[in-house]
Amino acid sequence: MELNKNALYSKVFLWLGIGLLISFFTGYYVSFHLDNAIFAGFAMISIIFELIIAFVMGICLHKLSSTACTVLYLIYCLLSGFNFSVIFITYKVQSIMFVFLITSVIFLLFAFIGKVSKVDFRKMGIYLLFMLLGIVIVSIINIFLQSSSLAFGLSVFGVMLFMGFILYDMKMLDTLEEVFGTDKAAVYGAFQLYIDFINLFLDILRLLGKSKD
Repeated sequence: MELNKNALYSKVFLWLGIGLLISFFTGYYVSFHLDNAIFAGFAMISIIFELIIAFVMGICLHKLSSTACTVLYLIYCLLSGFNFSVIFITYKVQSIMFVFLITSVIFLLFAFIGKVSKVDFRKMGIYLLFMLLGIVIVSIINIFLQSSSLAFGLSVFGVMLFMGFILYDMKMLDTLEEVFGTDKAAVYGAFQLYIDFINLFLDILRLLGKSKD
């Protein structure tokens, strides 16, 4: 059983690594080769497709084959990378790499805790969702308020929130494997952890990143 678990974790982190590489290299390439006007035209479309993919994978996962799940995941990472080009335009590359390193250390630490801890972090799910909803609502309000203090607080809270999501999603991997099998569980688990990593990275970047201006 432990061997099977290790095989699952290996596949999850392999797909997670592939997804992150796709996103970051896509973002880096687009930041140098895409005109701002073209980017503005495609950005909203890509965000809409990201939401559609997330919805389909979340609601229709039981109907998807492992191949379809993999294709959707890779497309999601590619689209996410397209929008990632903004950070390469806004922040210094050295700052991005530094924050990526910090995020990786935090992510791996909490992923390890989630894997080995006897605490059932799955019970946090409903609380994490409510806190995420709260962040979304306050973020929308801050679009009109334009409060830098509130934005800072949201980023700090976001870091703590996605630390919690990492613990939760790591504990959910065993459940996913029991329901969907190893291959599909590995891809969907990587998808969930990818979202955790990206959001953790973006919140830390907002706190520590150095802009080009």
